[in-house]
Amino acid sequence: MDHDRLTGRDAVSGTSSPPRDPGETVAGPTVRGPERESETPDLHHHVALLYATQDQQFAAVVPLIRDGLERGERCLYICDDNPREDVERAMRAAGIDVDAAVEAGDLSFHSKEGTFLRNGAFEPEEVIAFADEMTRTATEEGSYDAIRIAGEMTWALDGEHSVDRLIEYEETLNGVFPELDCVGICQYNVDRFSPEIINQIVRSHPNLVYDGTVGRDFYYIPSEYVFSPN
Repeated sequence: MDHDRLTGRDAVSGTSSPPRDPGETVAGPTVRGPERESETPDLHHHVALLYATQDQQFAAVVPLIRDGLERGERCLYICDDNPREDVERAMRAAGIDVDAAVEAGDLSFHSKEGTFLRNGAFEPEEVIAFADEMTRTATEEGSYDAIRIAGEMTWALDGEHSVDRLIEYEETLNGVFPELDCVGICQYNVDRFSPEIINQIVRSHPNLVYDGTVGRDFYYIPSEYVFSPN
């Protein structure tokens, strides 16, 4: 996959191409959005994280989880492409005290059956209800400013789920997350998903993480244009 085309990087100069919205990009692995009046970052983000190897994946997602924990967010990690043990090992190697974070309720690990396939099948409405429930519980009943959900999406490749519904779900989230104090990080293995699907994934996420670059996705198409009858 052409990294320069995905990130908007100038292939000749090696620099990122303008323009970007004020406050939208982040330095390093931190996801930030436009600043609110209180000068706190807007965490209403929907992020696609693309990777080809486990090393690439963990190098990108683990700092995002660590950043969420440091910001006082409740972080949820949904495992599928990797066993939980591998994810925990990568987090510990990055300096995250996994045991303490889990014991405090700041960090939790989940399966596809408890999240994406809650009733044995992929029902987008159920997944969105799960995110809404977890966010409201954390921010209204708990002491968290927001939640951060990082999900491995390879469960969608088992042949039992409609790819069209998956893409529609991803596009729908762009209208859901602005209403929640939630960062959603959807992790896609570019070697397992077809180029056609990855192309649609890129177009359905406002923010993109790929090959060490975090920023606005210049290929994103807002849902109002996707679902418009015209």
